[in-house]
Amino acid sequence: MGLPLLAGKLSSTEIDILVERITKRIKSWRARKLSYAGRLQLLNSVLLGIVQYWMQLFILPKQALKRIQKICSQFLWHGIDEGKAKVVWEYVALPKQEGGLGVKDLGAWNQACSIRLLWHFLMNSGTLWVAWMNEYKCRKQDLWSFRVQYSSSWAWRKLLKLRNVISPWMKKQNGTVFWESNEMAVYSVRRVWETLRIRAPKVSWYNLVLKFCNIPYHIRFVITVML
Repeated sequence: MGLPLLAGKLSSTEIDILVERITKRIKSWRARKLSYAGRLQLLNSVLLGIVQYWMQLFILPKQALKRIQKICSQFLWHGIDEGKAKVVWEYVALPKQEGGLGVKDLGAWNQACSIRLLWHFLMNSGTLWVAWMNEYKCRKQDLWSFRVQYSSSWAWRKLLKLRNVISPWMKKQNGTVFWESNEMAVYSVRRVWETLRIRAPKVSWYNLVLKFCNIPYHIRFVITVML
């Protein structure tokens, strides 16, 4: 699958592998005269697709996300040239109806992928990871009774800290804590991401600029309105 084999935190070397794959993709498009619309499409479908594939198996550290966002922002606004971002990434990562460009918020997507592990554990889904955790890590202890200890692995500490994020979705009955929503019989990363992502009020100019086309006619107009 082209992924590193490890059970702990991604090291700087392994993060470099991911960054290199992204930059190689960008360099392969060097000879093409890409418009802004083309770069946005490649960013969403190819570059972020690579990152989301890694997130299916690894919890990406914040430093990795910052490096990736910087590369993606550079490519979106300037292609292979140097330059500053015209709009901060927080605006870019908003849906178009909220004044953004429809690029996924990687931080929220990373969390949603990580929460899937807790969902498997709480739902007792029968996966090999859940069986191993019950036998060797938790030993039939309640997930909510664990304390975050420095001696624990980095990934386990990250998962335990996510308990505060998912607590509003939990329900306690007869001493057992379980996932409250019946709609989550099958875990959906996208649905959880929609709950976690940063939100902004819907913009009044969406119908004029973005409703009938994927890319604004003139990006400077959008930037002016957003700022």
